[in-house]
Amino acid sequence: IVGGLITDKIIEPRLGQWQGNSDEKLQTLTESQRFGLRIAGVLSLLFIAAIALMVIPENGILRDPINHTVMPSPFIKGIVPLIILFFFVVSLAYGIATRTIRRQADLPHLMIEPMKEMAGFIVMVFPLAQFVAMFNWSNMGKFIAVGLTDILESSGLSGIPAFVGLALLSSFLCMFIASGSAIWSILAPIFVPMFMLLGFHPAFAQILFRIADSSVLPLAPVSPFVPLF
Repeated sequence: IVGGLITDKIIEPRLGQWQGNSDEKLQTLTESQRFGLRIAGVLSLLFIAAIALMVIPENGILRDPINHTVMPSPFIKGIVPLIILFFFVVSLAYGIATRTIRRQADLPHLMIEPMKEMAGFIVMVFPLAQFVAMFNWSNMGKFIAVGLTDILESSGLSGIPAFVGLALLSSFLCMFIASGSAIWSILAPIFVPMFMLLGFHPAFAQILFRIADSSVLPLAPVSPFVPLF
């Protein structure tokens, strides 16, 4: 509530009024682009239908081979590769249909160009991923979570003070780290199990983080959007 009031009453009025004028105009799709979208749409429906046939039947090959359940199952464990394969097949079909992809050498080039804008994010995520993996391997997150839980319960601060504390810590980190996912990667191994030990749903920790993240991160000094405002 406090974050919403500050954003609505103090910060937003200083940004000026947006008139809704834009010089950007939507381009009309060419016939080849329309054809490519039709091909991509048909293939996407076929892909989804094929996955459904392997999941919905009780004896589907993507279900658990013993209990024939969906959760857990190879489908859930392999959901990320399936999503990657889906977009790869659909985009490849669109590229071939629109003749954007004419030869094999075009495919790596088209895959590299969009990733250039994500280079900074990838560089940041790589060490964070190593940190989270080592943190989980060492079980330090669990030890810290148990220790913090004991301290909060013994001091009687396991309720609202703990909520405010996580929100304030998230706000402080947002002032120095411009990526919300990076901050959550640091906080989650500790505070998710801590709030579970306190009797709260695991998603509750992310709710508190998002309250602080949504209010502070857009106006943090390290945010690339601050100059645009």
